[in-house]
Amino acid sequence: IAVSKATRLVLEGSGVPGDKIDVVYSATDLALYDVPVDVAAVRREFQVPDTHRIVGKVANYLKWKGYDVFLEAAARILREEPGITFLCVGKDSEHGAAMQDKARTLGIADRIRFTGFRTDVPRLFAAMDVSVNCSLEGEGVAGVLRESLAAGVPVVAADVGGNREVAQE
Repeated sequence: IAVSKATRLVLEGSGVPGDKIDVVYSATDLALYDVPVDVAAVRREFQVPDTHRIVGKVANYLKWKGYDVFLEAAARILREEPGITFLCVGKDSEHGAAMQDKARTLGIADRIRFTGFRTDVPRLFAAMDVSVNCSLEGEGVAGVLRESLAAGVPVVAADVGGNREVAQE
């Protein structure tokens, strides 16, 4: 079973016969995203000014998840549009300290909120204006794309793995 057509192609390229592969997309529990959320409370928790939009990235703090790309893009965006606060939501790793250093080096540390691991991600999605997935590799299909869309949040995604399939279908 492949989680995307892109994964199916990888399996076929590795020698697995196509007639032995079925594509079955992972599911998302829509009920998790159909609950009222106090968005103002989320904004207060992360000290987001009322006038700012929130752009979020939900992924563990791993290099291949594209946080360097996310932070570099945030720096460029903030030069043109200062009214944004960026949320980095995910489990910390050895890359977490480097990410925070990079935000300081780029001069945007005051606009980035590193939340660490959270169990209330649907609540955070409700406060986001845009969700970003900029993984560099390794995505069969990014679950965060399904979750963002289930929450009604527009998505910007890297064209890796099966992400294109979710964005287009």
